[in-house]
Amino acid sequence: MLQAASAAPEVEERESTLRAGDRISGYRIEGLQGVGGMGWVYRARHLLDGHLVAIKVLREDQLGLDRAVDRMMREASILASVPHPGLPRFHECGLLREIESGDASALSKS
Repeated sequence: MLQAASAAPEVEERESTLRAGDRISGYRIEGLQGVGGMGWVYRARHLLDGHLVAIKVLREDQLGLDRAVDRMMREASILASVPHPGLPRFHECGLLREIESGDASALSKS
């Protein structure tokens, strides 16, 4: 599970899809945790139970690549099937239709 520490200063936010305070599918974004070749990882909190989670979002240019989407879905499937204290726990997977600031859910299950 992610630590509550803020994102490292070298993490670039300029092309980031989400901002602190945005809400997606019952989670409130707290900030950008990291950037990779395929997208961003955000630190977020579940609105009901307060659990800290990571939300992984593919870059728009990766969404058109079947291999990138397949890779992310395989990763989600593996995380869901392997309970281990050293791995993040899988909660849900879906497609981001739009980003809403405030209290509306923006994640539609696929």
